[in-house]
Amino acid sequence: MGNKVGVFTDEQIEAFQDCTFFTKKEILRIFSRFRELSPSTVPKVMSEGDTNRIQLPYRQIQAMAELKENPFCRRICEVFSEDGSGDLSFEDFLDLFSVLSEVAPRELKAVYAFKIYDFDGDNYLGKEDLRSTLRCLTRNELSEEEVEFVVEKVLEETDLDDDGKLSYIEFEHVISRSPDFMTDIELNNTMKLLAVFILVVVACCDARLQLSKQSYMRFPYQYINGDPTNPRYALFQNAAHKATFHVLDKILYVASARSTEKYLHIIDMNNPANPSILMTHVFDNAVDGMITALDACSDTISVALSAADPVNEGHVELFTPYNRADRVFTRIGRIAVGVNPKDIAHTTDCTRLVVANAGSATINPISNTFSDPEGSITIIVRNDQGFPVEINMDFTQLNDRVVDYISNGVRYVFRGDHGAGIINTFSQDLEPESVTISNDDRFAFISCQRNNAILKIDMFNQRIIELYSLGVKNWTSFNIDTSDMNDAANLRHHRVYSFYQPGQLAYGLIDGKGYVVSVDTGRMTSYTQAQQGYVFNDAVRARVAWADGELDTTTMDPTLISQIQDNQQLGRAFMSRVDGYNIFNKIGDVYLFGGRGISLWDSTTMAHVFDSGDDLERRASQNYPNTFNGDCSNGGQSPTQQVDERSDDMGPEPNALAVGNVGTTPVLLVGSRNGLIYVYNMRGVSANFESVHRAGATNDIWNNLYTNDAAGDQIISDMGFVGAANSPSGIPFIYVIGRATGSLSIYNVVDVPEIF
Repeated sequence: MGNKVGVFTDEQIEAFQDCTFFTKKEILRIFSRFRELSPSTVPKVMSEGDTNRIQLPYRQIQAMAELKENPFCRRICEVFSEDGSGDLSFEDFLDLFSVLSEVAPRELKAVYAFKIYDFDGDNYLGKEDLRSTLRCLTRNELSEEEVEFVVEKVLEETDLDDDGKLSYIEFEHVISRSPDFMTDIELNNTMKLLAVFILVVVACCDARLQLSKQSYMRFPYQYINGDPTNPRYALFQNAAHKATFHVLDKILYVASARSTEKYLHIIDMNNPANPSILMTHVFDNAVDGMITALDACSDTISVALSAADPVNEGHVELFTPYNRADRVFTRIGRIAVGVNPKDIAHTTDCTRLVVANAGSATINPISNTFSDPEGSITIIVRNDQGFPVEINMDFTQLNDRVVDYISNGVRYVFRGDHGAGIINTFSQDLEPESVTISNDDRFAFISCQRNNAILKIDMFNQRIIELYSLGVKNWTSFNIDTSDMNDAANLRHHRVYSFYQPGQLAYGLIDGKGYVVSVDTGRMTSYTQAQQGYVFNDAVRARVAWADGELDTTTMDPTLISQIQDNQQLGRAFMSRVDGYNIFNKIGDVYLFGGRGISLWDSTTMAHVFDSGDDLERRASQNYPNTFNGDCSNGGQSPTQQVDERSDDMGPEPNALAVGNVGTTPVLLVGSRNGLIYVYNMRGVSANFESVHRAGATNDIWNNLYTNDAAGDQIISDMGFVGAANSPSGIPFIYVIGRATGSLSIYNVVDVPEIF
């Protein structure tokens, strides 16, 4: 029997069903739509040849309700017409409806979306294709300057091989960042189809504050025989680690973190788009270990150095800023400080320099035994004659209150081993890391990262005001990925806690009130026989702790126990084996390392007033799923091969932060271990997401990406913000140091018009 209305033969219907995603009834309905456009042209019965031979001109097709208001109408018709004219046969018409139907697979939709963008048909999206797309999308309402800005931003974010155009693979990578893409590509929604690509790249989920790349440079880890014309470059050589900007001279100082070649590169920043090395200063004192911190003041550049012998005191060297005219960098002093100085900060008037001395555990090279020097704070005070006075504060006074501190949540990580003759006091266990000073120079705030605490120092009276516990983060209300075995984001709710353990700190004013901002990196403590003369680890994988009987499974929630037993969930997560013990000497609660976010603390009371929750991981999973919680540790692997490798450790690991103002808006920028830079505004006592940026390609192994200047900012270790008033270009920018890549990136911070 023939079909009901006699339009097509059974063989024709079967062929259409094989080539589309429609039923027989749907095919006949679409034919009715086709014939309604021109009843005099389209016969009621279509022979096999008619379906391809009879065409309706574009002027009739564009009258369809689904297309007549769409600025891309002609482009869509051109893509689906066999000859590219825009005139459609019934077979073309049927293909159009099929591909843009809700049942068509995502991959097919993506192919045709790419074709619609590819105006010149060269199988790439070049600049002119993107310009044409923007003009259509905005109905020519953008200025040429706005069009060029968006085009450059699209290429900056998506052109992985830096060839000035987008391949289909690069395009597909971008649209994978939009979870709605597969459902948005429908004929009734083609405006959103064409907007989503630009929106994902430029607006970053409706963001306004964006980063615009200005320059990128790598540093040598070694000059062969000291010859500056014979540099060596390589990944993972710590060729860059810390940086500081001298406002008056527009010079950036960038330090390596190597015990052999201790370089301080002096960078001309008069043109942030083209920075250049003016000079490289070499620290060659044999008693020094490596450069650990830098800070610039108006008339002084201060450099902290650890000792080659880790049980010995470190030093701070003071220099006058680099003299461009004479091309000299003059040292004016060298001051002994505590063991292992980790961070330094000047007061605004440059009269005092605060040094945080970690006093990290090490092996005594003489006795070959465990040694944990006292941590301390050094305040270097400049007197009228210019000769510095040192004020040293250790933490021994806090030992009398150790029980109170522990009960309040300060971590006493390694308490010694009396059986092995090792005594380690609370003050020895405290390790100060990062320093920030209030705007009025009244107080200094110093993080003790592994101890999950912050010290508050009275700068006027040179005394410790208090050691504040930072408490713990409850993850029951947030999502977290704690397994490195998913090869993708796997964000879930778990009834676990984590210590905030901030790395870098910054101080800022919001509505006239002071707050301490922290990036909650996390830190595990591990001692080895070779490095410290004793074996100790405060971390254990959750499944191992369960298998070893360290957990109190009689009181734990059964769901939590099940998750701990599953390596796809909590089993691989590193948890504390020195915290959470109950009266039965079993671990009753699971504590992870790091808050995986950013926090604001009231600078008066140190109360916790804001937590970014799971925002960092959530934004990363949405915008950069192929490198989510990834790492840069194996030069023979690609970024996508190392995806998810840090989820079991501390996830995104925010390492660096910078604060400043764009116009009147306070902004906060956060750099993570795997090269993401998050931009937030600080309107009110909260951090409000604006955008997230990742530099570098993903389509090759790290070694090749590095050689081709396409590795990006990996293992970000330092950042700084330079406001418009101090920027040579008048545009605020940030500098970003990638430790693994030994690199410096400069990004303008721009307020993108909300043009869509």
